[in-house]
Order: sequence, then C-alpha cells, then structure tokens
Amino acid sequence: MLFQFSVVWAAGSILRNESRPAFDDFFRTLCSGTKVEFPRPQELKMPKSVQIPQKGLVFDHVFSKDNNGFVPWESTMEKYTIPDNAQVCVCAQVDRCATCVRVPRTLR
Repeated sequence: MLFQFSVVWAAGSILRNESRPAFDDFFRTLCSGTKVEFPRPQELKMPKSVQIPQKGLVFDHVFSKDNNGFVPWESTMEKYTIPDNAQVCVCAQVDRCATCVRVPRTLR
C-alpha cells in the first residue's frame, strides 16, 4: 500500500491538474493487471483491501496506519471555520493595505 502511495506521488506529483485523470486511469489499469502490454505478475496479489478506492482520483487518498488502508485526504484534516470578524482585503493595493491577508506573489 505504501508502495502504491509512493508511486502515485513520485510519478504523479509533477503532472499538471489536467493530466491527473489520465494518470489515474493509467495507474489503476496498471495495478489491475488488465493491460496486455503491462501484465501484473501472478505472484503479486492485490485484494480490494489494499487498493486505492475507486471514488475520486488516486491523488485524493492517503495511506492511514490507523485504518491500515487508504482514506480520503479530507478525513485527515480538522474542520476550520473562518471567524466572522476575520479581516480579508480584496483590493488592488494588496501590498500597501495594512488589513490584507498577505499572499505570496507566486499564488496570485
């Protein structure tokens, strides 16, 4: 299971978002062993319990030691509610505005 997770992120992390569904399809087909060009060795057993769930993309899951399997990333995060009194500035002068939430230029 950790091997699958590692392959997904080692090979798939460099992909653009629009390429991820194609990688998802390729990786799932590769793991299933149904592709004639890339047959899975018969010795390698992959019961459903060790496969990445079908819902979502392979990128949407993380291995959980507690569950001994894959779970959605969202299930590993705590809920966060933005406070009603949070100050967020939406203005053209974000670099000069004292109340703006600072966002790195690379994210704008």
